[in-house]
Amino acid sequence: MLEMFKSHKWKVIAAFISLFAVITFLHVYLKTSLSERSSEVQAISALFQAIGSVVALGMVLWLSNHERRIALQDKRQSALAIAESLTEFAEEIKQLVDASRHEHMANPSIYNHFHIGIVTGYANTLKQIPLHELGSSSAVRSILTLSIHAELFGQTTQAYMNGVHRAKIFNWKGVGELPVEQRNELIQNRFTILCNHVSQQVAAIQEQTSVLRRELAVQ
Repeated sequence: MLEMFKSHKWKVIAAFISLFAVITFLHVYLKTSLSERSSEVQAISALFQAIGSVVALGMVLWLSNHERRIALQDKRQSALAIAESLTEFAEEIKQLVDASRHEHMANPSIYNHFHIGIVTGYANTLKQIPLHELGSSSAVRSILTLSIHAELFGQTTQAYMNGVHRAKIFNWKGVGELPVEQRNELIQNRFTILCNHVSQQVAAIQEQTSVLRRELAVQ
């Protein structure tokens, strides 16, 4: 998209320069080639000079507006890139979580991929995006929602890694008195809940990134 803008930009600039060159040539020709400058010739010369000035001013204004639009598009694409990077990271973690659903403990490989600082970095970066430059109310809501779900994704993944016994959402009173088979089933079910919490946050991140991609694509 940006390459197309740049190509179009230089074509317009070339057209402006060509037009300005023609007007300048005609102005100089009328000024120097006619020995007797009648009032009519002077008027025509002045007219070409005025047209040249207007063309030059128009080119400056167009370039200024065009550069502003390109800069704004770059910022919007940067915002989308951050969201997509978060989504890719969340999907990688979800794959590790899903691979351990039939166990009762976290996938050991996740410790080589996940750190709460990474997710915190994503959340903070999303919060620093200039919302007024997104050009869409839906895109603004998506960025705000993404920053929230990024934090929740970090919290749920951390809870998954800590395991069911350290999860504060569960009540363990009387569990130790249950038969072994029933106790193991309960632990497995609670571990599945922790896995589902991670999956829910990843799904929310994917959804908001899709909205953001759609909104920024039509800018």
